[in-house]
Amino acid sequence: MGTLEQLEWAVKQLEPHDLDQFTHWFEQYRATRGQTDWDDQIRQDAESGKLAEHMAKARELHALGRTQKL
Repeated sequence: MGTLEQLEWAVKQLEPHDLDQFTHWFEQYRATRGQTDWDDQIRQDAESGKLAEHMAKARELHALGRTQKL
């Protein structure tokens, strides 16, 4: 049995309260890890110049008044 199958089996064995605790932990873990991965990828893309063309276009649109606040 592979790791994923072991995890699936273990999760299915959890009592409802423990499953709720695991779910909360896992959501926090995913949010934190996902944010870190995202931040790292954006930083790498910016440093490599990969985003330069997009930034230039965004600045141009902003200068023309074609942007809006989020």
